[in-house]
Amino acid sequence: MMDIHASTNFLITLAGAAVRSLALGCLAAAALALFRTKSVRVRLFVWKGVLLAALAMPVLMLVGPTVRVAVPVPSLAERSPAGSAPVTESTVTDVGPVAHLVPSESSKHARRTRGQRRSDAAPIISEAGLPIAPVPVPKHREIPWVLIVFSAYAVTAAALFVRVLVGIYFSNRLVRFALSVDEPWALRTLAAASRAAGLRDDPYLAESETLAVPVMVGVIKPTILLTPGWQEWDSDEFAAVLAHEVSHVARRDALAQVLALIHRAIFWFSPLAWWLERHLANLAEQASDEAALAGGMDRTRYAQALLGFFAELEAGQERVWWQGVSMAKAGQAEKRVDRILAWRGAMSNKLTKSLTIALVVVAAPMVALTAAVRPATYDIQAPPAPTAPPAPAAPDPFVAAPSPGPDPIQAPAPPTAPAPPADSEEPGPEIRMIVPPIPAMPPLQVQVPMMHIAIPDIQIDRGMGGGYWAGRYNDWGPRFAIVTKNSDELTMSGDRDDAEHARALRKKIPGDFIWFEHDEKSYIISDQATVDRAKKLWQPDEDLEKQQKDLGKQQEDLAKQAADAGKKIDEMKIQVPDLSAEMQKVEQAMKKLNAEGGTVNELGDLQNQIGELQGRIGEIESSAGRAAGDFGREQGEWGRKMGALGRQQGELARKQAERSRDAARQMQELLDDAIAHGLAKPE
Repeated sequence: MMDIHASTNFLITLAGAAVRSLALGCLAAAALALFRTKSVRVRLFVWKGVLLAALAMPVLMLVGPTVRVAVPVPSLAERSPAGSAPVTESTVTDVGPVAHLVPSESSKHARRTRGQRRSDAAPIISEAGLPIAPVPVPKHREIPWVLIVFSAYAVTAAALFVRVLVGIYFSNRLVRFALSVDEPWALRTLAAASRAAGLRDDPYLAESETLAVPVMVGVIKPTILLTPGWQEWDSDEFAAVLAHEVSHVARRDALAQVLALIHRAIFWFSPLAWWLERHLANLAEQASDEAALAGGMDRTRYAQALLGFFAELEAGQERVWWQGVSMAKAGQAEKRVDRILAWRGAMSNKLTKSLTIALVVVAAPMVALTAAVRPATYDIQAPPAPTAPPAPAAPDPFVAAPSPGPDPIQAPAPPTAPAPPADSEEPGPEIRMIVPPIPAMPPLQVQVPMMHIAIPDIQIDRGMGGGYWAGRYNDWGPRFAIVTKNSDELTMSGDRDDAEHARALRKKIPGDFIWFEHDEKSYIISDQATVDRAKKLWQPDEDLEKQQKDLGKQQEDLAKQAADAGKKIDEMKIQVPDLSAEMQKVEQAMKKLNAEGGTVNELGDLQNQIGELQGRIGEIESSAGRAAGDFGREQGEWGRKMGALGRQQGELARKQAERSRDAARQMQELLDDAIAHGLAKPE
């Protein structure tokens, strides 16, 4: 079965590459228009560069650096009106190396049944005391739109690739059945045209009875095929035709045409792919026409000869589907003749080396920047109006109570909405994102005369043992639980029901095992080697958590030193800047994360803000230290250390987020591999 995650990633990568290539094409067109570039050779060189960059764009996106660009977008999510309470939970639970998703109580009944885990549910009793049979809810199967779109893309791309291969086959067939031209005067004319174009070796010259116009085919072994009756051409016309075709060989236009068709087959959904293939062919013909005229051919006679080829092309009853560069194509006669008659000879047949290097130097950073830019959207909508705090609820056995801190600035928990009436329609599943783990940070206190500054104590309590990660299931992977036989801790992704189910399976399954879901089915992996691989994926997260705890311990020690030093300078008076705006900004960010949840990057930004605020407070202590002599110098050093520790914690939070994403991706691959090799057994 086709993997839906791989298909989604493939389509997203292709779409991103197509958009970037289109943007690069627009930049190239704007640059050519800005400098009013008239040279056909320069324009052809630029658009060939765009073609190569478009083909390499998917690889550049994967291996190149990343440049984040902030893009403000309005929020599309509905917000609660002033005075109303959002329906969400306020408790943030951390149960291991990474965070998890906690569904609200109102969504428990909407969760689908897994096996016999809901078999002991209490029956529904009517007002008369009689049990009511549950109404079966029809199971709706979602339409696999991703697979449908991927299949449509694959079929169209395959058809276009087949067309390219068929064209190459016919081209080779034309060459095999063509008659070699051995006339000495014809070969001398060919050699003269090759030397003028800068070729070391002459292309192969032959005659084909199938063709109506001259054509150049072949990428590795270029071949010029002439039409029957070429011996009747006068010497000037024959020399002009060869100069035209030899210029195609010198510029490798056949290779560019094949690459353009391959690009069109891969990115057939992009308008740039179709336009670029046609535009490169037109520019190649213009450049070859100018090369023929630069060889001394009269414009009027050359135009008449070209019109004769167009007439032969239109009169031909049979068309041969080859993969080459023909001298005449349908629908181009009028424009090409007009350009030929308007040509004034102001044309350089070759690009200078300095101009080529300058174009490459200018284009390289533009291509790299186009591939590296990643838009990072953020919500520009104002935060919701504050609401009254809710009444205290009964403690949850799965959530540990937060530890109090001395004078912390607490972000009030969002209130919970009243329960819906019994006859109301039951709400659907509610899922929210819970922030990743951050070790406890002691309150930072700086004491100066008549002033007390406290940084909020951010602490996410451990509960129930085990690991979860932040993100929705379809973003991070399936639900799973790694169970160790002699330990109550779990490393898992899921909710409390999944944790209970995994612990219940421990009584039935000897040894370590992995429970997970795939395509709405539950599986068990008992293979010890696979379980050990899964444990190893999440081991670095525990090491990062230990580093964060060590930083927290250092902060506690520094806070104690600061408190002792503060007692000695109680009588000092210093000018303290107003930090209320910065602290209010941190408080608002904490309220938003506590009410709505947040991503790992947002948590890292919050940690950095707190670290910067600690650094500011450290600067205050440094000022006091300069006034107080030795005590002041000691306080300043303490403040700088606290700021450095805060920044280190922010960096560790980002590293942990990146490590969790990598581990989640590798965990998905491990589970898929276990299913493919029969190591995963249905529950």
